Amino acid sequence: MFARANGIGLANGAPKPAAAVLLTEWLLSDGQEILLDNFITPARADLLDTGDADVRTIDVGEYLAEQEEWTQRYEELQQFGEVAED
Repeated sequence: MFARANGIGLANGAPKPAAAVLLTEWLLSDGQEILLDNFITPARADLLDTGDADVRTIDVGEYLAEQEEWTQRYEELQQFGEVAED
């Protein structure tokens, strides 16, 4: 299983900044259990259960540096397939 970082932030000039702060606080606290119930990986370590999966964290900087190369390689690999008939 590969893990990657996700984030949340507040937009500059939000029309209701106090509501944005409340939503952010909720998403990072009580909302974690609701996210988990909807199959969204929680940020809270006490809610995360990966079983016996081999979890590997993606280095975002390395990913971005190699993204173009791997996208090109994937697109080249797709060209080996055949179009399926309906």
